[in-house]
Amino acid sequence: TAREISRVLKPDGRAAFIEPQKGNPFAWIYRRTLAPKPWRAITHYFDARAQQTCIKLIGEGSVRPFYLFSFLAFAFQFAWPNVGRFFGTLRFLHKIDRWLFSRLRWTRSLAWFGLIEVKKRSQKDKEKR
Repeated sequence: TAREISRVLKPDGRAAFIEPQKGNPFAWIYRRTLAPKPWRAITHYFDARAQQTCIKLIGEGSVRPFYLFSFLAFAFQFAWPNVGRFFGTLRFLHKIDRWLFSRLRWTRSLAWFGLIEVKKRSQKDKEKR
């Protein structure tokens, strides 16, 4: 996929995509216990190495983690549906996650998802390297 993104992007073009990561302990428990079997069979989860490989194949970029404890808010979307509680809990837990990700860098590997933002190098940038 990264090669195809690189092929279709113009020089200096940008792309962003969200990929599930495999380090979130709450998501791991969910996948092993409650997730439907077809989801377990077709889902691929990215680790930091795979994310960096994608970025390098395209050009340059970064990964922004999200949803560590925020994962727990989804209980109010799926297990006990309550839209108000879902959004309220999500906002509260998202603040905690942002604080953790900014202060304790190792927690980034525990995020449920990573926003991968990439930029394809221009020919001039390639020549500089």
